[in-house]
Amino acid sequence: MGASQPEQVTENAASLDIVLAPEHQAGLDAAGVPPALNPYFIFQLPWSQIFGSSQVQKWER
Repeated sequence: MGASQPEQVTENAASLDIVLAPEHQAGLDAAGVPPALNPYFIFQLPWSQIFGSSQVQKWER
């Protein structure tokens, strides 16, 4: 917990009782999303950047 004094342990344990509102939790979740790494970032690009002016159809499995 990183505490160097007994009082800090008590304060840290008390902080576990905090409940966030759903919108605050959603904001923290969104801020903590890691960036997509290579090569997976390509799936987040607009199709025009991937295929240029070519018209492509989505492949259904």
